[in-house]
Amino acid sequence: MKNILLTNDDGIFSPGLAALYRELTRLGKVWVVAPAAEQSGVAQSVTFRIPLLVKDVFVGGERWGWGVEGTPTDCVKVGVNVVCPEKPDLVVSGINWGQNCGTNILYSGTLGAAFEGGLYHIPSFAVSIQDDKAPNFNRAAALAVGIIEQIFAKIQEEPAIPDPCGNPDARIFNINISREAVKEEKPEIVIAPMDTTPYATGMAACSDTFGRMYYWLTPNPRDHRPDCPTDMNELGAGKIVITPLRLDVTYTEYMNTLRGWDLEAREASSPMQTGDFPNVPAFSMRTTKKYDPEREA
Repeated sequence: MKNILLTNDDGIFSPGLAALYRELTRLGKVWVVAPAAEQSGVAQSVTFRIPLLVKDVFVGGERWGWGVEGTPTDCVKVGVNVVCPEKPDLVVSGINWGQNCGTNILYSGTLGAAFEGGLYHIPSFAVSIQDDKAPNFNRAAALAVGIIEQIFAKIQEEPAIPDPCGNPDARIFNINISREAVKEEKPEIVIAPMDTTPYATGMAACSDTFGRMYYWLTPNPRDHRPDCPTDMNELGAGKIVITPLRLDVTYTEYMNTLRGWDLEAREASSPMQTGDFPNVPAFSMRTTKKYDPEREA
């Protein structure tokens, strides 16, 4: 009986989460720990300046899960350390309403939760469905859980391979399901790398009723599409795309080049221009004074 931690970034009452929950109960006990409100685009951000409020969530008189006033990463931390009676066997994040492939991986709260699961050395899966007016979450969940079951079984057969630091190598998988794939009985599954082509995004300027300026992010179509197979291209071709991800983002192949530059610890070659920054603050905002319980008011 597997213990499965389920979270997302669309919020604890999202339809994608409910659909994935129903299917994951085929594999084991599912613990739902998800954001109390939508947390899209927060990546792997974590709350540490304010306390995390964790709410019991009941539906129809039965416990549905725990809603966390925080990020998807916070939810994984709460799930692993507080809610689950033992370390989960799986972390699953989704189903996200909208694809999470290409450079979206870097911003996605859905992926942030999966990366956090990887930090705990737990096999982790992010599941997303291509944007649509009315996504078929139930069919997408059935397809996703079938894939998760197969991948998890294969992971159990693999020998333990540590990463360069001696830690268990993380197993993180990004699953994107196209809107066409949910209509097919046997949709094609492909393994493809992350598309690194950036979006041509801009900022649209507006003003409120008081004349104050504010800005909206305006995502535009990409300038070009690469010719090689990528997660974006394969999703656009109507397939289910799986991309294995890793925690270590070191550009390993470039390290020897960097070493060959013989960098020195020295100041910049141009002298500093004094007097150009008269308004730069020179104080610290960090609190350093400790509370003294014996001190009288």
